[in-house]
Amino acid sequence: MAACGGVTATIHGPSRVGRTVGALPPASFFGVSAVFHYLGPSLAVLLFARVDALGVAWLRIASAAVVFAVWRRPWRALRRLRGRDRWVLVGLGGVLAGMNSLFYLAVDRLPLSTVGAVEFLGVVALAAAGARTRRNVLALALAIAGVLVLTDVRLAGQPLGFVFAFANCAGFMLYVMLGHRVATASAAAADDHAPEPMGGIDQLGAAMLVAAFAATPAGIAAAAPAFTHPVWLVWGIGVGVCSSVIPYVADQLAMARLPRATFALMLALLPAAAAVIGLAVLGQVPTWRDLAGIALVITGVAAHQPAGRPVAASHEPSRRVPRDHRHGRGRAGQGENGAVSADEPAEVRLERVGAEVTLPLRQRVLRPHQTVRDVAFPGDDEPDSAHVVAVLADGTVVGTVSVLREAAPWGAAGWRLRGMATDEAMRGRGIGARLFAAVVGHVRDQGGGLLWCNARVRAVPFYEREGLRTRGEVREEPGIGPHVVMWRDV
Repeated sequence: MAACGGVTATIHGPSRVGRTVGALPPASFFGVSAVFHYLGPSLAVLLFARVDALGVAWLRIASAAVVFAVWRRPWRALRRLRGRDRWVLVGLGGVLAGMNSLFYLAVDRLPLSTVGAVEFLGVVALAAAGARTRRNVLALALAIAGVLVLTDVRLAGQPLGFVFAFANCAGFMLYVMLGHRVATASAAAADDHAPEPMGGIDQLGAAMLVAAFAATPAGIAAAAPAFTHPVWLVWGIGVGVCSSVIPYVADQLAMARLPRATFALMLALLPAAAAVIGLAVLGQVPTWRDLAGIALVITGVAAHQPAGRPVAASHEPSRRVPRDHRHGRGRAGQGENGAVSADEPAEVRLERVGAEVTLPLRQRVLRPHQTVRDVAFPGDDEPDSAHVVAVLADGTVVGTVSVLREAAPWGAAGWRLRGMATDEAMRGRGIGARLFAAVVGHVRDQGGGLLWCNARVRAVPFYEREGLRTRGEVREEPGIGPHVVMWRDV
């Protein structure tokens, strides 16, 4: 089994709006999201005096669903998706309904800055879980300390408010996970011939329709007073646009171009935004305890960083490949040109190595018409790249794979699988599946995201068994053979 070469499938360009959106830096989308994430709820709090919190939540969700329905006609996206992806959208819709309702129940009882800090704790945990290092343990500890400072003096007064706040925190974690999955996969899942930065928004709109349906039983009766007061109704629609259209659209555009861990890190802006907007719109002046708690939360997230090099991708003890095997020379078990004898025992361990260890097998299996030096890839030596080899007991390398951080051909942030190769004599023994699992583990440790490759056509069945899908047209790579782009979400 072999297969990820260096050809890009034919992909037609996005729309004019898509090109404009794609040219903007992802940080610009996040800035918009940070402002509107709490500006909308601040306006909602002012409406609580006239409409119950659950009623305001329903107005927010329903009005956003109407906007998306008119603007994007999201049911078209649903028709293009497979069963599993449709269930992801249904899940995201349920999360949006529950999260928004719980958030309003919380801010009806607690200051907006406090709810914002509690909400953000879950994202810190999500980011820290992606890379288990001492620094990230410290980051999580600082964030937990910040939430404890914020909540310590108020639990006796508003315990139900904190129940809602922490439940909303769990919902926000699910929103980031499912939302990032939709954003990174939407371009490929929506249309193999039209990569479009707005594709995630179509799926977001479909999820919002699901959210409106899910929120109706609990919220429509509470929203009834607004139906007889046009000003209140318009106010509720404005809350929906400011809370569930503008920020969620910005989130999708940012998520599509940022790894999940990076997006979570940038969410450090949210607690500060909540405090500023709570002060400016609601007159909620933060105390010194509030400011200290918010500062701890922000410091915790600022301290978080994605792991640079996770541990060896095997449960067996890691051992350095002997020097005389790193360049295709071997001892017993190797035949002519470094090939492994067919009777070699299949006792194989996986090991993280430097890129140079992978080159001889890459060249021999994938590019025999080139030199070893020619098969080095750009990005091989980047700190977050990973190279895994399958090694026999005597140190002979019989399988290799590399994964590098590289945007997909349609522009989505992601990871590229390259140089997947198994010695011919060792095929059919599950080595390729183990190598692929190691790559998936590395990507998950880095926060997850889109995983893609340019697969040789003969290897497509293997990658399909590992959950990848083809995208675009088959292209001939001169001297190598036909390739096709494949992808999956991790």
